[in-house]
Amino acid sequence: MKLLDHARSATFVSAIEMLFTPEGGFNKNRLVWAGDYAGPEPDTDLNLHKMCIDDTELFPEESDTSYYGFIVNHTKGQFISKERCEKYTKLHPLPLLTAEGGIGWAEGDYPRAHKLIGYWARDEISVVKQRPEGLVEIVFDLA
Repeated sequence: MKLLDHARSATFVSAIEMLFTPEGGFNKNRLVWAGDYAGPEPDTDLNLHKMCIDDTELFPEESDTSYYGFIVNHTKGQFISKERCEKYTKLHPLPLLTAEGGIGWAEGDYPRAHKLIGYWARDEISVVKQRPEGLVEIVFDLA
């Protein structure tokens, strides 16, 4: 699937989101949506996409994240309201914010020239129920 396909797939993204909730095993961990067009990682000929293990057993059985209204970037001290995001776009922000693809992204992906695409790649992320205090809200508007 291409990046936009992921951003449109609520079921798939919800499974990833659930992993980054306080109850998930990856809360406040670094996240990157690794594309197959990314350059190689340091000291290797492989990129993150090729290094990943295809293991759907990691996906939680429960993946309804509709009651988790906020995506938090702990590295940058920012958050996004998912409800507010829906007013601007039908795309889920998580794949686009954490995307890393490199030069030559596949046709059909969102133009990587937009400042928000990949802006949170490799940052510490969580998905929470309550509006975070003391962090800056950013609006996920791709216009």
